[in-house]
Amino acid sequence: MGQNGVTVFSGQYRHTLDPKGRLSIPGEFREALLNGSQELLMVTTNFDQCLVAYCQEEWNRILDKAKGLPMTDRHVEDFMRYFIASARKCPLDRHGRILIPPTLRGASKLNKEVILLGMNYKFEVWDHRRWKEKEEQILQSSEEIKMALASLGL
Repeated sequence: MGQNGVTVFSGQYRHTLDPKGRLSIPGEFREALLNGSQELLMVTTNFDQCLVAYCQEEWNRILDKAKGLPMTDRHVEDFMRYFIASARKCPLDRHGRILIPPTLRGASKLNKEVILLGMNYKFEVWDHRRWKEKEEQILQSSEEIKMALASLGL
């Protein structure tokens, strides 16, 4: 648990999907979830073609914020169609796994080898090969990223 009772995820973990699409959640992530009495993840797509997982409380905060967005804005409508509408409930089973539905696996092009990235209040699930490509892009942009973060005071 992090500040203000929010579940916090950090770290990078390499895992495999089993043939049924089940993903073992890293022990540190499970501990963070269970400390917050969370046994359900909301998993959805994002625009980087990876999956994003939120605990139920954080997902509810996102939905509350989304309610206030102008539905007449085309970008908001597209966000709702892509991000909100594709979300699925993925409860932890007794072995600490979630079942990632085929639609989400397909949308994010997940193969057997995946990388989980803890990102504070959420975590991402990437196909291993696609993550390596994204990681290289990030490294190539490191100077721009440093300048942008400095301008934000970080």
